[in-house]
Amino acid sequence: MVRSQPRTAIIGAGISGLTAGKMLKDYRIPYTTFEMSDRIGGNWAFGNPNGLSSAYRSLHIDTSKHRLSFKDFPVPEHYPSFPHHSDVKAYLDSYAEAFGLLENIEFNNGVRHARPRPGGGWLIEDQAGTMREFDLLVVGNGHHWDARWAEFPGEFTGESIHSHHYIDPQTPLALTGKRILVVGIGNSAADITVELSSKTLQNKVTLSTRSSAWIVPKYLAGQPGDKIFKTTPYLPLSWQRKAAQAFAPLVGADPTKYGLPPANHKLFEAHPTQSVELPLRLGSG
Repeated sequence: MVRSQPRTAIIGAGISGLTAGKMLKDYRIPYTTFEMSDRIGGNWAFGNPNGLSSAYRSLHIDTSKHRLSFKDFPVPEHYPSFPHHSDVKAYLDSYAEAFGLLENIEFNNGVRHARPRPGGGWLIEDQAGTMREFDLLVVGNGHHWDARWAEFPGEFTGESIHSHHYIDPQTPLALTGKRILVVGIGNSAADITVELSSKTLQNKVTLSTRSSAWIVPKYLAGQPGDKIFKTTPYLPLSWQRKAAQAFAPLVGADPTKYGLPPANHKLFEAHPTQSVELPLRLGSG
């Protein structure tokens, strides 16, 4: 008895959805990718009409092109070490076209519900309201689209915005000549703090953080940091973290050196903040 190939559904045509589709295509496994937007790229599609991209105009990826690059589709050599979001989107477009991934994507047709079937497989209701049956489901819809708002007691009568909706100092709010509080110290918070604290904007920017974070530079010894420091499966991860912790003072990763509270975790126990400019702005008041 010949067993038919499983029918596979992929939710999302961002990086995860595209690479999943590429692998399935390599093994000649039929699949359908559901994408609620009219384009691929997900979070890296700046101004994505589905409203789910959190990319801002000045965004550059914090992963170097050497680590970003797919093994079977290298990043163009002319790209800078840390590409702009438009470069990342162009790279994904080229990747999808080179491997014929677009033909398996249903654009403007996301997934409303996905339910496991009692006998196995999945029952999917697509954006058009059609019920579809699949044997396997790959969820590649990411998480950056889901803005997490902090809750504070009391009231605030000023303007507020989440970094997810930030585009630039003029969009969607006019952020010039203002007293601005940035809550958080992730990569987006660091980038936006640096941008809004430019002297030309005449803002007074304050950075607030509860857990704090280790601040790692993008370059080490003239090379992208993630090109030099790599984890290895041959040593316990705890040993590698201890080694990184020992080098933390040498690369200026300690947040207390810049007037921030100490991190409530050791280096690489949580995602570090990667920024060259933030320590300079903090040191400049």
